[in-house]
Amino acid sequence: MESRNLSTVHDAIARQCGAVVSLPDPPGSRRLHHYKSRFVAAAPQAGGMWVEAPDAGADAVEQLIAAGSLAGVSFRSGPTKIIFTSAICGYDPALCVRDGLTVEAIRLALPQKINAVQRRNDYRVKLRPEDAGVRVWRMPRSASLKDKPTASREVTALARDLSTGGMGVTLVGRDGRPPVIDPADRLRVVLNFPQISLLLEARLRHPRPPYATDTVQAGIQFLFSEDMPGRQARAGLTRIIGELQREEIRRLRLGLSA
Repeated sequence: MESRNLSTVHDAIARQCGAVVSLPDPPGSRRLHHYKSRFVAAAPQAGGMWVEAPDAGADAVEQLIAAGSLAGVSFRSGPTKIIFTSAICGYDPALCVRDGLTVEAIRLALPQKINAVQRRNDYRVKLRPEDAGVRVWRMPRSASLKDKPTASREVTALARDLSTGGMGVTLVGRDGRPPVIDPADRLRVVLNFPQISLLLEARLRHPRPPYATDTVQAGIQFLFSEDMPGRQARAGLTRIIGELQREEIRRLRLGLSA
């Protein structure tokens, strides 16, 4: 994992990725000042990297170098936030990046430890019964999403929360028996909102059978195709979730249950 994170840092340097650099203010202080910056170039001979100098002033940077201060660096790599601290080793008021282009930059040592924090991509909203109607069917492997499903393949599902990635559901079996469903099943999901109806393909995320009771808490992951219907379904779901999120915030501000 550490080597993978280091590779991510090298890739960010090569792409001159934007970053946030945090410096002690003043040197030796526990108080940090955060500056927008970017990776500029690798410093292979010195075993480090160059980043655009924060707007702290040359004198302040020289003081940090003399004090052996550490800089904090953070940047995004997809849904992951990469964070590390590194010694400030040098300063160049006019580092040549390429012909005709120079930048004020500081040199940082390669970090000894790198932390990666996974960010959740999808905001998840709680669903009330009046927010949406949900119907779920098990699909044959060769079936098309638009094929009319049979009643025997329907699985009773009560939605608990929703995101663009999927939803949390309670699956209910028939006649006191556990629901007939398996993670290997293709699922046909219809979400009925007051504004729109969406037809989606999905998979059961967890748990695996055998189930002990007639109600099972599970997650459903949506699968979006890259064709026009898939993109339209994703866009429609994103818009609905945004509206539900705003309504959730309004209710919380009014002191109502979300």
